[in-house]
Amino acid sequence: MTILLFAHLIAVGLWVGCVAVEIVAELVSKSFPPESNFIAALHWRVDQFVEIPALVAVLITGAMMLPSAPTTWIVLAKIGFGLTAVGLNIVCAGLVYRRYQCQLAGDMRGYQCADVWHERVGVWVVVSMLVALVLGGVYLVG
Repeated sequence: MTILLFAHLIAVGLWVGCVAVEIVAELVSKSFPPESNFIAALHWRVDQFVEIPALVAVLITGAMMLPSAPTTWIVLAKIGFGLTAVGLNIVCAGLVYRRYQCQLAGDMRGYQCADVWHERVGVWVVVSMLVALVLGGVYLVG
């Protein structure tokens, strides 16, 4: 395994772990009213300082490996699902920020709207991320 692949897998692991922790935090947040939900601020901080840098590292290391990647359907599908997960996760980060700003402004209607859309888009982040992980594992093992 090359050092670049190792770095990519570390970045992917950090990103996946971050998403897993955020899922648990979001489930816990449902027991708090929007006005006093500390998870909104916490989630935005995690996005800023952990998740977004991990996404950038995944993109950079993935792009650096691209010229030497084989053009098999498994690899191409893995790249497609991975890029989908990254793109949707960027949308989710924007929704997390919007939700937090709405909370600070006392805009509970905006908070609820951003929260609902975050859940809807987040499901597809997880689905596309899992498909990319499985395809990556199939390629590495097979």
